[in-house]
Amino acid sequence: MRQTGFLLSVFGLLILEVYVASSAGNLTVFQYPGRILAAEGTDVILNCLFHTYHVPKVGQASWRKGSPSGQHISAQYPEYEGRLVLTDSTSFIYQKNASLQIRQVRKSDAGHYYCEVEIHNSEKRFGNGTILEIIEASSKDAVIYQHPLYITAIERDTASISCYCYPSPQCSYTRISLLKMPNSLEVSENILVYKGRTQAIVSHRDANNITETSVQIKNLSLSDTGEYICEGYISGEVVRSQNSTVLQVVSTTGLDGSAGNCNSTPITGLVLIWTVLWISLSLASIPVSWFILS
Repeated sequence: MRQTGFLLSVFGLLILEVYVASSAGNLTVFQYPGRILAAEGTDVILNCLFHTYHVPKVGQASWRKGSPSGQHISAQYPEYEGRLVLTDSTSFIYQKNASLQIRQVRKSDAGHYYCEVEIHNSEKRFGNGTILEIIEASSKDAVIYQHPLYITAIERDTASISCYCYPSPQCSYTRISLLKMPNSLEVSENILVYKGRTQAIVSHRDANNITETSVQIKNLSLSDTGEYICEGYISGEVVRSQNSTVLQVVSTTGLDGSAGNCNSTPITGLVLIWTVLWISLSLASIPVSWFILS
């Protein structure tokens, strides 16, 4: 009986060791979208989120260009001075957000960017990468594009989609609208389903011949999920964005449910482990208090 108890205690210790090893490698990093199109002189956000079961009390994020072992993206380099905004520590710890904003993008900023997250000076992971493409200012024809390409939001939250006309002087006189596909329904206060829920903010950058129309959709519902495209009327012609934005609205009920299951996994595992240890140590006639204190 004593030998059986000893074997069970060893088995319990092995379970504990395996559990600790698996939980040490639970860090995952995700970048989205995989491709971003931006015009020279505009601001872009390279999204990076990470997931870990534990709140990262200690950690840091960094970015590289070209490859995971490529050049570090740092404000210490002259080409990035005053143009980089990294997520603050509060967002990093509690929202698990490691996104990077690049202001006034240049042609030289085009490339492949990788987000790197390190937790507790031990776990380190790279994201899947984001390709940034730049529309050059030398283009004479007016171009419409939008940002971001993908948005995930919670019910009753607010989503913002920016439409840009670039780089023709005609953009200063262009009215840009946001349409929901596939029926080309304009996101506007004039439409009943959007009444009291939208706001459009228009700004001009004469130095770069850029007109930005930022459209906010407030009090989101699940029916707002879908594809959105920016459209402008330039020189008598209708011009649509070269890309589109996909909005995914998540139910608060579903989100709470999934989050609860995720957070309960480590606790359930620890309860099971200590139960096995308690029984096995008791059978082996080893004082449980000795094991805990030692």
